[in-house]
Amino acid sequence: MRSLLLLLVLTFMCFSSKAQQYSFISFSTPEGLPQSQVNSITQDKDGYLWVGTFGGLSKFNGRNFVNYSVSDGLLNNRVHSLSYIDSQLFVGHNNGISFQCENDSFCHKVLPDDVPLSNISKIVRFKGEIFVATNGSGLFKVQEDQKQLLPIKNSPLRIRSMVVHSNHLLMATREGIFRFKENQFKLDTSFITASFSDVDVVKNTIFATTFSGEVHKKSNQESSELYYESNTHRFRNILCINEDLIWLNSRYGAIKIENAEEIHINEQSGLPINDINIIFKDREKNIW
Repeated sequence: MRSLLLLLVLTFMCFSSKAQQYSFISFSTPEGLPQSQVNSITQDKDGYLWVGTFGGLSKFNGRNFVNYSVSDGLLNNRVHSLSYIDSQLFVGHNNGISFQCENDSFCHKVLPDDVPLSNISKIVRFKGEIFVATNGSGLFKVQEDQKQLLPIKNSPLRIRSMVVHSNHLLMATREGIFRFKENQFKLDTSFITASFSDVDVVKNTIFATTFSGEVHKKSNQESSELYYESNTHRFRNILCINEDLIWLNSRYGAIKIENAEEIHINEQSGLPINDINIIFKDREKNIW
């Protein structure tokens, strides 16, 4: 089915006078993935690639997939996000998190009973603690001796992404870009008020994407600036390689922007499908 997402690795480029064509290696259920809708990718210290799908978690060594499910301790098989923090894999679901607790087995913590079930959008370490962002129920913190995640008061509810920046947690939310420090949330008014989908930082430069097809950039200036705009894409994520090279993805394909030049990657240029949930760069500089 064309609606299903595949795990793809971009291998090389070929240029012609008419259009740029790309070659991909594709991995899906016939190659060992538990399910073909890929939501998140990360890499551990040993170089293994971890892939989160709606049907379970996979560990990839470059040749074979080893799959994990509720029978291995996962909270459930629907994986929405992955983070590798201090030699430990964290897995975000729609009702809590799983984490490696012994070898490749998993333990888990759940959202409190009195909050709505929400997808875990991001898990990060900030000032020695693990913070968990949700797209619907706000920000939470992991407490080692508690089975439930601890809610942080006065948090924006719909946090789509989160990154550590300048002693703050920087959050892309439905209401704008927020900063969190010392249990205080503050709207960053240097960015426009918009529904932001993702935020990333490279060398103190902040890039943030919106669901209206905009990319905003902030370096040392007081206010952010419109860096890129699309009339067709509604960006889901941004991957910042450096200040002059970023990747964007949406349901209409991927865009690579390097030194202000843009390359569109879609079905016309070689993608099996346009609908891209995530873009990831591994240590060997492969783009997935």
